[in-house]
Amino acid sequence: MVELGEWGAAVADPDEEPPDRVAWTPVEVPGSPPAFAGAEAVVYRTTFPDPRGSDTERALLDLRGLYAHARIWLNGTLLGSHDAYFVPFRRAFEPAAENELLVTCRAPEDPFGGVHDTTLVAPEGSVPGILWGASVEAVPANFVADLAVRPRGIDPRGTDAGDGPGRADAGSQSGGAAGDGNLEGPRIDVTVTVDAGTDLRNRIALSSSPVGFEGSSSAGRIAVDAAAGERVRVEGSLPVREPERWWPRGFGEPRRYAVRASLGGSEQVVKTGFRTVAYGEDGLVVNGQRVPVRGFESLPDATASAGPGAGDRATSAVERAVAANANLLRPHAHVPPPAFHEAAAAAGLLVHQPLPYCAGEFDVERGRAIARALGTQHGHRPSLVAFGVPEDSRRLFGEDRPADDPGWRSRRALDPTPTAAAAAVTAALPDGHPVLPLAGLPGTAERYPDWEPEAVAWVLDSLGHLGDVEALTRCLVAAASATGGNAKDASNAGASVAASSDGSSTTDASPFPADTEWLPPPGTNAPTDGDSPAEDPRAAALTLKTVVETLRCSGSELLTALDLRAATTDDGRGDPSGERIERFVSDDGALAASFAPAQAFLDEPTTGSVGVTVVNDTPEPVAGRLDCVVGDDGDGIEVAVDPLDNELVGRVTIPDGATRVELSLADRQPNVYHL
Repeated sequence: MVELGEWGAAVADPDEEPPDRVAWTPVEVPGSPPAFAGAEAVVYRTTFPDPRGSDTERALLDLRGLYAHARIWLNGTLLGSHDAYFVPFRRAFEPAAENELLVTCRAPEDPFGGVHDTTLVAPEGSVPGILWGASVEAVPANFVADLAVRPRGIDPRGTDAGDGPGRADAGSQSGGAAGDGNLEGPRIDVTVTVDAGTDLRNRIALSSSPVGFEGSSSAGRIAVDAAAGERVRVEGSLPVREPERWWPRGFGEPRRYAVRASLGGSEQVVKTGFRTVAYGEDGLVVNGQRVPVRGFESLPDATASAGPGAGDRATSAVERAVAANANLLRPHAHVPPPAFHEAAAAAGLLVHQPLPYCAGEFDVERGRAIARALGTQHGHRPSLVAFGVPEDSRRLFGEDRPADDPGWRSRRALDPTPTAAAAAVTAALPDGHPVLPLAGLPGTAERYPDWEPEAVAWVLDSLGHLGDVEALTRCLVAAASATGGNAKDASNAGASVAASSDGSSTTDASPFPADTEWLPPPGTNAPTDGDSPAEDPRAAALTLKTVVETLRCSGSELLTALDLRAATTDDGRGDPSGERIERFVSDDGALAASFAPAQAFLDEPTTGSVGVTVVNDTPEPVAGRLDCVVGDDGDGIEVAVDPLDNELVGRVTIPDGATRVELSLADRQPNVYHL
């Protein structure tokens, strides 16, 4: 494989066929060239020699991260078009001795450009372009173009039993499954796409093997029959004896299997894993085990998702989440590069993947097409435990209210019944994945760091009837990249939405003051009030701890904080130094301590007699001594808390003037309060 280099670019007319330019500006591909920030369409040009070593071979073009709509010309001929950036464009062709490649990328024509088409991403980070990679390689005349896999047949209760006798889906051309032809129990269903350059009658070799652990392997073959120029799919199954399950962090090892499909000198490899997932009254259940979620909603990072080495940098969000004791990431209205999902699966990190969508007209058929593509591209990953399907904000507020407006979040949370449009899109997603809501609580995404403890209590008291899915479990707390406050929507700041006895929405007074300052969008750099918690790291940390810990002690099953990302630019967007992010999410930061799986919390960080609660999100009991140190004075409490439970274990007296309290369970991360 040869990565294509030495690209030029120019502003393009998206309707020009093919684009013709005299002058080209040198640019770096992959990437989002800042020189073209604000352009509606950009055309990219490169040349390359014939990559083949023999006339019997063919060439394969692979373009990754084509944002957002693209048309591709090779040597003056239209090779194809593309409209889903998270799906690679792969096309076989007969090369000339020297080849000219033109790729016109244009901005989204619909809301499914996602967060890149909003002010949450800097203009220089959302230039239409080739974000993740471009390469050519020589392939055999007949080659494996794609491999899709799906594990099946394990008991959702988490036992080792299979799903009982039954045949696997028969291969569409082979007339039976790979292996013994009469499969029972655990298996991996396989769909292989073959691109035939010549008439073909052959057999594809299939195999599965454990990744990094001792376990059973399997192998088999399926027949393929195609005429020259055809692209065919064949199906089969591989039995897996006593499969090891993929488990999320803290509950077991993230075991995976590598599945291979080989035809001649061509091969595709996909990693997958066995696990079941469901969501209901007990929250998220993986392999029959309830898993309380502590997660981040992550925004794309231009420095980590595009340009040379993007694959390595795309894992930074996963690394930060692990360091902060999180066990879930939810990309905010975008689909990260494959390296992100690969790193999450290897780390045992859960992923809640929404459709890439921002405010606008909700086209059902377009949404269904995006959902199918997303399921095909990532549905095999054991770490992807849920999808997210958005709604059309106009259903609630008309044309002038965007879907990221906090009032929309409030009303959506109180009206969880999906519309027919959302239900239709959900039906296009693969089975076996819950679809969790994307709405947050009234203003919770924006009002940090101005929350007060009574505001947290009001949210819990007023919206507790909604249950984990729609209230406590979807709290969005703005985190480390906060830079200050401004009056974003003064007319809405003094009221939040509650529910009347019949479940309808009503406007009710809340403890959020009418003059509450709102955090500016990342696209602005508003000045901050010197007394704001955003200016005082200690106050900001304590506020964040209060919100997160109050929700954890309440039994929240799906706590997700916004947002975890590094700086994207040096123009005031995000946090260029990265210091604020590290302060909150590093392994010794405030949020990392509050997110520890088993942790002791003050019921309220104030003076006087204060309750101490131990939350145990692990599958093992927590027992032993809890040390409580107030200033220089220490005491201890013997605790015993059952798995996946929380308990008020005692009280501690905090005198007036105390500035530091430390709670420490034996051999676990201490929890420090700077009062």
